[in-house]
Amino acid sequence: MTADGQKLGVKYPLVVVDEMYLIVMKLLSVREGRETDSADLRSFASIADVEEWARVETSAHLVMSRGFSRGRDVIADAENLRTTY
Repeated sequence: MTADGQKLGVKYPLVVVDEMYLIVMKLLSVREGRETDSADLRSFASIADVEEWARVETSAHLVMSRGFSRGRDVIADAENLRTTY
């Protein structure tokens, strides 16, 4: 703090990510050796309701349409996760 009471430092914007968007991000990162991602997916899937699954589906479509799917069918992966848990 300065002598006149002003705070020093840099302000950083904070981005809050909905847990349901994390499902798509986890679907993209899950692979052998990343068991925590699979556990996280199961946890998220077990609490998601119909409205939240709609957001997951929208996110999966956005990832696919923008070319960020890393060669994965995240739409099918999300649907498989939804019907499994």
